[in-house]
Amino acid sequence: MLISVIVLALSLFLITGQLTIFRNVLSGTYAVVKEMNDVDIWVMNASSNSLEGESVLSRSEMIKIQNTEGVKLVAPFFKGCSFIHLGKNKAQKCTVIGVDEKTLLGFPKKLTEGKLNHLALDKAVFIDNKSSKTKLAFYKNGKKHLLNIGHMLNIGNVQSVVVGKFLEGRRLNSDPVVYTSIQRAQKMSHQNSGEIPFILVKAKEGANLAKLCQTIERGHKVKAYTKKDFLKMVTQSYFQKSGIPHQFAWAVVLGFILAIGIMSITIFSICEGLKKDLSIIKTIGASFSNTAFLSMFHTVLVSFFGWSLSVIITFALSMLFSFYILSIQVISMTFVISISLAGIIPIIYSYLVKDLNNEVI
Repeated sequence: MLISVIVLALSLFLITGQLTIFRNVLSGTYAVVKEMNDVDIWVMNASSNSLEGESVLSRSEMIKIQNTEGVKLVAPFFKGCSFIHLGKNKAQKCTVIGVDEKTLLGFPKKLTEGKLNHLALDKAVFIDNKSSKTKLAFYKNGKKHLLNIGHMLNIGNVQSVVVGKFLEGRRLNSDPVVYTSIQRAQKMSHQNSGEIPFILVKAKEGANLAKLCQTIERGHKVKAYTKKDFLKMVTQSYFQKSGIPHQFAWAVVLGFILAIGIMSITIFSICEGLKKDLSIIKTIGASFSNTAFLSMFHTVLVSFFGWSLSVIITFALSMLFSFYILSIQVISMTFVISISLAGIIPIIYSYLVKDLNNEVI
């Protein structure tokens, strides 16, 4: 029984690991969108299908959208890249995100330090909490110091002051993320300040978002997406432009099939081990349903122990490695898979060997 539990645990761990890592890769493609506050609709150039700044809109289009019925607030949004100069000829690549300091549409939901209105201060930037402790930490007199509020940064040759920190979501890379005003962000990325890559929209309460998107698109060369549709579009764009998700998806599918096969064989072997016991019960008058229930009870119990062990292994890894994040959804899925196989296979096995009373013991 112990060997069966270990085999099932390793098989479930394989499924959990593959699905969890794949899920983390996908969630990293739209982390910026997920962590935003109060954004109902994304507006971008009709010819664009990416979050990487390919879209170009004008401020006149933003004014027209603001006057659309059902729209409460609009704000420009910018996402680009720059470098943080760390001194001694060292530089750290970073993601620079610019938002409107008045409406604060598109700003992260969770701040760990500082206040939202501090974004309007001169040279103000917000840094992701993790990078302030790792890549942007610095050594002075042999001691490590964290990047804290009040520290100065040179980002793309633009002098900046850290006024706050935020809790960022899982991303595809570990580069620091900087939030600032859209004007400063464009200067840091050396982009034309007259162009707006995206327009963020907060709808009035009770507005039909799908219809509002259609209204915004009508008469303008723009595409409007609800948050859900924008997440879908960004993910599809990443799949189209990168071969990594396709290759990884095949690895996940093959690993999933392999693990299911191993689990099925293991559960079947457990049933085979119960064959003599079931035949004895059958000879004293037990019905097909009785033997099937006993087999199923035994395999479900073993599967539960195996699943519990796989959860413990997964939790331990999530504590040790930052790239391996424990997913409740995936853990729940593996539980359903293990219990389903443990319930179905014994019934099939009992049906195949229902003439157990003719066995010689």
